Parts: sequence; C-alpha cells; structure tokens
Amino acid sequence: MRPLEDASRDIVAQQAAQWLCELPHSDAARRVAFVQWLKRSPTHIEEFLLASTVCASFARERGNASDDVERLIAEALQAPPSAEVMQLHALADERPKVAVTRPRRGWMAAAAAVCVLAIGALLIVPWSIDRLNTYTTRTGEQRTIRLEDGSRVQMNARSRFIVRYSAEARDLELLEGEAVFDVQHDTQRPFRVHTRDAVIQAVGTQFNVYRQASGRTVVSVLEGVVRVTRDAEPVVASAVSTAESGAPLLVRAGQGADVSHDGAIEKRESADIARVMSWQNRRLVFREDRLEDIAHEFARYSPFHLELDGAAVKDKRITGTFDADDPQSLVMFLDSLGTFQIETSGQGAAIAPRL
Repeated sequence: MRPLEDASRDIVAQQAAQWLCELPHSDAARRVAFVQWLKRSPTHIEEFLLASTVCASFARERGNASDDVERLIAEALQAPPSAEVMQLHALADERPKVAVTRPRRGWMAAAAAVCVLAIGALLIVPWSIDRLNTYTTRTGEQRTIRLEDGSRVQMNARSRFIVRYSAEARDLELLEGEAVFDVQHDTQRPFRVHTRDAVIQAVGTQFNVYRQASGRTVVSVLEGVVRVTRDAEPVVASAVSTAESGAPLLVRAGQGADVSHDGAIEKRESADIARVMSWQNRRLVFREDRLEDIAHEFARYSPFHLELDGAAVKDKRITGTFDADDPQSLVMFLDSLGTFQIETSGQGAAIAPRL
C-alpha cells in the first residue's frame, strides 16, 4: 500500500474506533450520521467490521456485557432500503478476510481498547475522543494529512490540531503552530478552523493559519475566500463589515487577517503570500522582524538554542532569508553585523550586545 493510502486508511481506522465508542450512547441523529459515514466508502465498512470483530473477541472474554453493543451495531448495519446500504447485510455475515500487517495491529488494539470502554457503558470523556483525532508534528517535522472528506492539511513544524467532524459541520482546532488547509467543498457541512480567539470558516478555499506563541492568530488566504470571526461569536452568512464591529470579516485570496489575543481583528489588504508560504520549502523570510521572534521561529525547526541577552538584542530588527534547518547561518549573519558579542557551543549560541 502506498504511504498516502496507508495514512488515509489509518484515519478511517481511527474513525471506526471512535464510532464503536460513541454508538452505545448515541441518539437517533448520531446513528443517522453513522450510517452516512458507512455509505461514503467501502473502506469505512471494512474498517468498522474489522474493528467490531476485534471488539466482539474482547466481548466473548468478558461475558454477556456486550449484548447492548452488539445490538447497536446490528441496528446501524440494518438500515432501511432508502439508506442504500442493504449490501451491508452480506458483508456483515461474511466478515472481510483482511490481511492484517504489523502496522494495522496497532489500530486493532486501539479499537479493542475503545470497545472495552463501550462494553462497560462508561461515559465518554472528551479527551478519549480527542486523542483519536489529534495530529502533531515535532521540532523540524512537517507532514501532510488527508482528512475523511478529502480535505488536506499541510502541517508545519511543532504544530498540533484536533479534528471534530459531524454530520452538520467540519471543525478543527489548531492548538499550536501552523498549517495550510486545502478544503474540499461541501455546502452541507461548513469547514471551520478554531484558534483560541478566532474562527476561520472556509468558502471553498486554501488558506494558511499560524497560531503564534504570543497568542496572535495570523490568517493568509491563498485561494478563494474565508470568513473570520471572534471565537465567542457565531459564524453567520453576512456581508463584510468593519473589524471594529466584531462582525464576520471576509478575507479574499492575496489578503490576510491578524486576530489579537483579545479578539480584535485587523485585515491586511495585501499579504506577502510568498513569504508566508516559504516554510513549505523550509525557508524563513524575515522583513524587519524582531530578533526574539526570529529566534522563536528557528526553534520550531532545530533544537539549536538561541539565548538573547537584554531588550536591545531581543528588539533588534532583522531582514533576511535563511535555511530553517541551519540556525548557525543566522548566527553567522549576526556576527557579521559587528554589533553583537556571540558565544557558541554545540547546543546553541548566546547573543549579547557588544561592549
């Protein structure tokens, strides 16, 4: 299996495990959503049946406590003809003979663990679901995630987001870092990215969101349009209005928006898209940026630590383009300015004003 297909399969396996966890406590609307999820792809059916097989194996070891779970699964699979899933009956009886490779066994174990919680009729706490849908990159790592609906997320280094999809909406929470969201159009389910102080809703588009360590959210639109609002306010369809009013703000391709920690939204009529997207080529472009902010950027790509001594050093404005994986190039540049005293080691560099 190709890497992209394998990653997509793992995402579906996570979703199947989540459904196993949710079904014992779901209402009628969630069961309809479950059937819709099954209908989207034969892979969804296969992964759910595989996970439920593992679940059934656990259930046999734990006695008859699984009766309710089995009944719910049967109800979900026995959809009326109008649901267009009658073929599931045959599939459920046959149980697909899936060759389980070593990487797949991990998801089987995860599904079984989730099933144990369901059999025990325990309450589902939010973190147990979030862990199944959380994506993280480490220092220097970049990765691309293909979501269930076909949307794609390109994650920059030291980033983390949570996916919460439902029948009504597609919500992602960017907990830290930066990512480009390439959104698959779906008029029935809005696609929204949440940060601490903002909600960015796609209108069929591609956009970059950076949740900075300072708390500011920086939005840059590559294609299409996004609607930016404060996180505490509902996302509604309306004409563009002033940022001061707090109403939704439309941001188009080539434009951007900055959302401060207190929720104030400032629109940028012209965003330097080439500069914003330079991280995809592992390049860092700075235009009169503070040295402290530059040091934070380099820290996302390398463990090489830059220690800045004093406000004069931290507030020094720098312009230049650097290799994200080569913080020593920044140190050499600073040394060439002749205004800093620099001490280097294998782990980093201490930068102080020249006396």
